[in-house]
Amino acid sequence: MSLLLFICRKVSKIISNREELDTFVLTSRVKIWMFLINRKKGDVMSKVRSSKRMASTLAVSVLLSLSLAGGAYADSATDIAPGALTTPPPVEMNLNSSFNLLANKYLINYYSTISKVNSTQVSLNGFTGAGQAVDTIGINFVLQRWTGSAWIDTGSAYENGSNKTSLSGIKNFSVQTGYYYRGKTIHWINENGTYEEATYYTNSILAEQ
Repeated sequence: MSLLLFICRKVSKIISNREELDTFVLTSRVKIWMFLINRKKGDVMSKVRSSKRMASTLAVSVLLSLSLAGGAYADSATDIAPGALTTPPPVEMNLNSSFNLLANKYLINYYSTISKVNSTQVSLNGFTGAGQAVDTIGINFVLQRWTGSAWIDTGSAYENGSNKTSLSGIKNFSVQTGYYYRGKTIHWINENGTYEEATYYTNSILAEQ
């Protein structure tokens, strides 16, 4: 019951602010990553305590994602914003990404963000994390444009490395003003013949003057 009350309090404080929600979910993912890296260390009791704390963090993160995902398409505005050529895209959350953190053997953290460089360029920033140094690790970057009814791919790039525990990358893409853009990143790891990957979507931004 105490966990349920904790979740409810978190939802009531965070769900009204998208930026705070994104920060909280990202922080939760980092905590999960650190937990998975260190889960082989320490005594049995410390593992039990850490597992309980991690369960609470994961539960809140997943509940927030699920609560917002239910109304993802209903939240789309019908009015066209000043400078935009289409209606805004729906707000969509990265469902199942927190569950994948616990299910994977090597790939245990991944995310990406999009930011405006200028009126004709945007930047995608991605991160892939492993629990140990792996044979190869990478990020495939895909820029997508909203047509008013669907997302289409408009550009791609990649970043990879070897014998690393993590990989970060930043890629710039050209955009057309008046359209909404988002990043789709595929995060992957190959270790001793085992391949794991996961997909992450950024929020959308409007390319404008």
